[in-house]
Amino acid sequence: MVKRNIVLLLVWNVIWSGFAVDQVLITIQNLQHQNIYGDKVIIERNGTKFLVDKDRIKNESKVPTEYCPNENIWGAYFNHEFDFETSQLTISYTGAPTLLNKINRLSIKQNPINYAIDRSGFDYLNYKIINFELVDNKAVVPIKISKTKYDGNYPVELIFEAYGGGYGKNMLCHESKFTSIHKNNYTAYIEPQAYFVEGIFSDVDIKYPSVKRGLNFEMEYINEFTTKRKFNQLNAELPSIHESSIALLHADLCDWPCDDYEWEVNKGLSLKRVTEEIVVGFFGDVEDSDLRHFERMLDALRVVAPTLKIKYSTDVNQVTLPVHYSRCTKDFSDKFNDCYDSMWGFFMRYSDPLHGWIWIDSDLTDVYRQTTLTHEIGHALGLNHNLCHDSVMSYSDLKSPYDNYFSYVDLMMLQAVYDPKIEDKKGMITTEEYVTKFDLDHEKIEEYKEDIKSTCYKNPSEYEFLIDIQIGKEW
Repeated sequence: MVKRNIVLLLVWNVIWSGFAVDQVLITIQNLQHQNIYGDKVIIERNGTKFLVDKDRIKNESKVPTEYCPNENIWGAYFNHEFDFETSQLTISYTGAPTLLNKINRLSIKQNPINYAIDRSGFDYLNYKIINFELVDNKAVVPIKISKTKYDGNYPVELIFEAYGGGYGKNMLCHESKFTSIHKNNYTAYIEPQAYFVEGIFSDVDIKYPSVKRGLNFEMEYINEFTTKRKFNQLNAELPSIHESSIALLHADLCDWPCDDYEWEVNKGLSLKRVTEEIVVGFFGDVEDSDLRHFERMLDALRVVAPTLKIKYSTDVNQVTLPVHYSRCTKDFSDKFNDCYDSMWGFFMRYSDPLHGWIWIDSDLTDVYRQTTLTHEIGHALGLNHNLCHDSVMSYSDLKSPYDNYFSYVDLMMLQAVYDPKIEDKKGMITTEEYVTKFDLDHEKIEEYKEDIKSTCYKNPSEYEFLIDIQIGKEW
């Protein structure tokens, strides 16, 4: 009987011991942090949280899979012929179709070789990536090389590129130069035309508008001219020139040796305003919205700067301020202007073209494109950078990129620069001339210069309709 009880007791202990161990394991598992995202985890980068696969945060690096065909197929199976008269590149493939399965994309890169320090930006038009597909193992790629009076005699290389799979299916498998196009072997240059869409610009804003619309054109033009002249006359309704605007015209940002953006105020004012007619043309990856924004800008400038003469032209030989839109890829940046992750656009003051030239990253969305265009046009008209948070010329951390128009302080400065009372002295204006012409207080100008930030807070309500014009709002 005793032995039987001992056996039962041992069995009982074994059963409860197993149950206890199982409960302990369950408890430990419940105490551990539960991942409700399965095989994904949350990581944080620059303050933003992302949900990613676990294997993406492991220390061991992935070994890219080789998706490129054997290198010896390129010279053996891809042949090309360039017709210098028709400017067509013919590419043929003679290898097995299965070899093409590893190729994701074929392209020709037009690569201008221009090492000029001073450039007009028109060589940007000759930088292109032309994707093509083989049809029956053959492709004919039209090549367009432009040349203007501003361009030097630089060659343009045609580079064959092939991309395979790998990460993003964009692994460069092969790159080789097909040919070089230059003045000694090529005569099919084309002259670029600025982008244009009917119905956006008023004929009054176009340099030599077309007269193909019939006998009523002249009367329509006169009516439009009369309407636009009313904008000029509105200048008389703007507030008087203020000391704060003159002080702000003395200011800019310190470039060197400043570590960060800081105000720099010049003692004297030697301001150059544009007196010759400006003829603008948009080239490259232009959108209709770019033209509409510029047309609205012109109406506002008619009011605030009635002495300023600006037209638009598609004729590159008339253009004195070209605006170039092109994508700032890493390759483009390395080749041309170091724009990658560093700038949206710039204005290059130059004498050929007469009023310089502008570049804008065409990858920007509408409002950012418009902000950048307004900013660079501001430079072309004589405005410097500042740290006023609501100025389109501002580099302030508080500046909103959505303010794509000339704000109060910008308009006040433009009014001062292009006021009809200012006499032309080779385009140069001095502080004393402002004091004399507008009966300003020289001491107040100096006070504003000492406290330059205070110039940012003038916002007369009389300028509000000019902001409405620029954003396309009824006024």
